[in-house]
Amino acid sequence: MWRVVLMTVGFICAGAVQGALIGILSFTPVWIEQLIWQPEYPLFEFWTLLAMVLIGAPMGAILGPVIGWILIGRAPLWRILAEPTIAAIIWSWGAWVYVFLVPVSGGFDLLVLGAFLGAIVATVRLRFRGVRPRLTPDSAGRTA
Repeated sequence: MWRVVLMTVGFICAGAVQGALIGILSFTPVWIEQLIWQPEYPLFEFWTLLAMVLIGAPMGAILGPVIGWILIGRAPLWRILAEPTIAAIIWSWGAWVYVFLVPVSGGFDLLVLGAFLGAIVATVRLRFRGVRPRLTPDSAGRTA
């Protein structure tokens, strides 16, 4: 019982840190666009960083245990932590490209949605294509 609680708390903490990191890194293309098209504005505003952290950390704290417990027997821990994070960043950048190319309202919402969908797609991919422990036959020909 205590192992389950400690693992869940660990997934919550790791998810919150990863969510904050995803929040900051997913906003990078917006800062690059601002640097190119509006250089008179400050590049890294404290409130923008704080908003991205305050959106990303709770999302990561909620998704972290869900993703962790879905994948815990299917993939190594480093892949459970790394692949949804990288996918979330890449998908949020893809959402930014979509907002940049197709003028739609609610571009910020699409960045968050892109990060969320990226993490979910990476989780589903790992769930069905992750590294599974191989069963090896013993000397009698039975599997362990």
